[in-house]
This record gives sequence, C-alpha cells and structure tokens, in this order.
Amino acid sequence: MCLSEESQVKLKHLRPVLLMAALLISACAETSRSVHTNLTSGKAKVTLLYKGHVQPIEGKTFLPWSTHDGVRSLSTSVFLIESGGKVLIGDPGEVRKGEWPKIMDKLADMGISPEDVDYVWIDHHHPDHTMHLGAFPNAPVVDFWSIYKDEIWSDHPDNFEIIPGVTVVRTPGHTEEDSSLLVDTDEGVMLITHMWWHNNLTPVVDPVGEDQASLDKYRKALLRKADLLFPTHGEIMKNPFKNKEWDGKPYTP
Repeated sequence: MCLSEESQVKLKHLRPVLLMAALLISACAETSRSVHTNLTSGKAKVTLLYKGHVQPIEGKTFLPWSTHDGVRSLSTSVFLIESGGKVLIGDPGEVRKGEWPKIMDKLADMGISPEDVDYVWIDHHHPDHTMHLGAFPNAPVVDFWSIYKDEIWSDHPDNFEIIPGVTVVRTPGHTEEDSSLLVDTDEGVMLITHMWWHNNLTPVVDPVGEDQASLDKYRKALLRKADLLFPTHGEIMKNPFKNKEWDGKPYTP
C-alpha cells in the first residue's frame, strides 16, 4: 500500500500520539489486572467473603462420628486478607450449595483472579475447611507447621509471618493441627480462630475436641491480645474480653 507524501507526513506526526495511546491502554489494563496489589503500605485488610454456619438437622445425630448415620449442616467462613501487596485466602472450605461461584465473583469484582492469590491458609485439616483448596492454582497452602506447594513440603516455625502483619500461631485443642491467625489491622489486632465456632464464644467445651485443656490454655493466652475476634464459622466482631477475663461462659452482647 502506497501513501501520498502528505499522508506520510500526517502519519509521522500521529506516531507519538498513537504510541502514547497504546501505552495508556496497556497501563490501564495492568492496573485493572493487579488493582489488589496496590496495598503496599499500611495495615492488613480482612474481607469476609462468605459467613459460615454450624446447624443441627432435626431428627439427625449432630455430633460427627458418634453414630454411623449422623448428619449436620455446616460451612466455613471464607475470607480474604490483603497486605504488603500480597493476597491470602483463608479456609476455602464447605459452603452452601451455589455459594462458591458467588465467592469467586466477589474476588473478580475486586480485581483478584484465582491465579493472583499468593497463599491459602487453613486453620485445621477437617474437610469443611479444605474443600476448595484447589481453586487457587498458584497458591501454596499454609497450615499450623508447614507450607505445601506442588511436591515441596516446607516446614515453618510457630509465630510465622505469612505475609506482612499476618502471623500463624499454633493453637492445638480442637485438633492437634489447629492454628490461628493474628492480623495487624487498622482497627487493631484481629484473632482469626477455630477455638470458638460462633460469635457467642461457643462451644465452651468442644464436643469433638481432642484436648480441652490445651484449647482453654490457648484461648486464655490469645484472647487478651486481640482487639477483634473472627471465629471461623462466624464473622468479625469486637473482642468483648479485651480488657477483662473471659468467664468461660457463652457471650451475650
């Protein structure tokens, strides 16, 4: 294709404009793709993506393993933590039917794809906390003592900082493999934990716990450190026992 001399002159003048437009389009696309990584300073941000529940089913045995035909309804609270340009998903476990696509849609609306997730944390190994581990293909899985990625199994110490301001603390009791998170947020230190299932700080005595004495020990040690509580079958709340001793009874606001 041959251009006239006049057209060639016009194109020459347009080239810087076209180049700038291309660069702007590229920059906008990159910003849209990685909007979640802009949190490179300040405190960690915790977002509840799905609120869990634990409910008996009428006429059915509630406690697992106590009979051979027990049934119950339960799901785990799924959450997002953003800190220091890193993204962590917590407890991607069982959810109510049809809810998992909604969780993924919420992440997409925030500019976060499954491939963007840097880590997945589980508070213990029961299936209700682990059902969707495979949804985040690039993310190592972190539990109470290790990090798992592909065929590599790496150990980590207690009080391990996964991402800036987010620390894994071992809290055995419900199971030997339980851990909790201490998260440094703008509202204070948040304790994300399975030491209680519900926001009313129940069950006081864990009906399927492996070591109640250990559970009580870690409850007492960590509750006083937290400004906020997040039971992993519940939602985020202010810690009503930040400045006083928990009486070991269900909490009534």
